[in-house]
Amino acid sequence: MALYRHLVDGETLYAAGYPAEAVFVIVEGRIKVTSDGQEDIFNAGEVVGAFDTMLGRDYTKQAVALGKTTVEVISKSEQIKHMEKSFTMRMIASLLRKLDFEAPGRWS
Repeated sequence: MALYRHLVDGETLYAAGYPAEAVFVIVEGRIKVTSDGQEDIFNAGEVVGAFDTMLGRDYTKQAVALGKTTVEVISKSEQIKHMEKSFTMRMIASLLRKLDFEAPGRWS
C-alpha cells in the first residue's frame, strides 16, 4: 500500500541530520535540495533522499517543497526487502557506497 505525503510551499521534507528512513518519489510539484550553498531542483518522477537512506545514515542535505507538492514515501524497510531480493539493487548500493567514499555527501 502506497503512502503519500502532501507538502505546501516551503515545507521541509527532510533536513540535514534527520534520520534517513525513507526515499521520496515526487508525484507532483518540485523539491529543492540544498547543501553548502548549492541547490538542485527535482521534478515529478524524480527521487530524493535515496543516497543517504541506502547508505544507512542521516540525511546530509535539506529538501523543501517548491509550491504544492506530493511525494510517495518508500520506507527504508521496503527498500531493504527489495535490495535483499535483487542483485541489481545490491550492486547499486555498492556503487553508491564507493561514490560516497570518494566524495562524501556529494551525491545525496
